[in-house]
Amino acid sequence: MSQDTMTVANRLVELCRAGGFMEAVEELYADDAVQIEALDMPGPMPKVTQGKAALVESHKQFSQSVDVHNVDVGEPYPHEDRFIVSMVMDHTPKQGPMAGKRTEAKEMCLYTVKDGKISKAEFFYAE
Repeated sequence: MSQDTMTVANRLVELCRAGGFMEAVEELYADDAVQIEALDMPGPMPKVTQGKAALVESHKQFSQSVDVHNVDVGEPYPHEDRFIVSMVMDHTPKQGPMAGKRTEAKEMCLYTVKDGKISKAEFFYAE
C-alpha cells in the first residue's frame, strides 16, 4: 500500500463524513477519472461517467435531486493502490418512482489511486 493511497483514502472519508462529496470530486479525482455505478440509474447518475468535469456535473445534479438526511461513512480498508469504504445514505429522492419516500442506500465503494488522485471509483449496492 502506498502512502498516497492512505492519504487520499483518509481525506475522502473526512470530506464525505462532512457532506463534502462535491469537494471530494474536485480535490481528489484525476482529470480523466472514471466512475462506474452498479447499474444504470435514471437521471443524474449513468452507469459510467468519464472525466472530472462530467463527474462534477453528475454530482451536482444528484445533490439537487435528493434530500440527504444523514450519511454514515466507514473507515477505509487499503490494498496496494486501492481502498474500499462503506457508505450508508439516508435520503429522500425528489423525483422518479421513489420521490418523497425516505430510503436508505447501502454501498461499498472501491477506489483506485494513481499519482495521488482517484483514477477510478466503483460502487456496489446492497439490495
